[in-house]
Amino acid sequence: GAMTYRLTCEAADIFAAVAPVCGWMTVTTCNPARPIPVLAIRGLNDTTVRIDTADGDIDKWLSNDTCAEDQVTTSGVCKTYKSCEAGAQVMDCRPRGGHNFFYASNPDNYLVPDNAWPFFKQFSLP
Repeated sequence: GAMTYRLTCEAADIFAAVAPVCGWMTVTTCNPARPIPVLAIRGLNDTTVRIDTADGDIDKWLSNDTCAEDQVTTSGVCKTYKSCEAGAQVMDCRPRGGHNFFYASNPDNYLVPDNAWPFFKQFSLP
């Protein structure tokens, strides 16, 4: 997840969208070349990548992508900010579970491939 965030900051011209899983922002300066769609996924009970830092990471992407924070759609364990510059979106998903929440037995039945692919295929490189 942390590597995905770093690549998003430094190589937004290579990726159409990203989905960091169980990671946090480790870079202090993040100025992506363009607004980039981000699907951030973190387990609510993760003791490795604590949920209490998730709000700061989401706020950073809302700022990077110039998103309207009052335009939010909520579905299941996710909130989506769709009113962002250049058609980008920021999706914040927080399923119940720990660092390994993504196995088929997770309490919210939130499977990363089943959710990341529909997100990714909405976007293409400019």
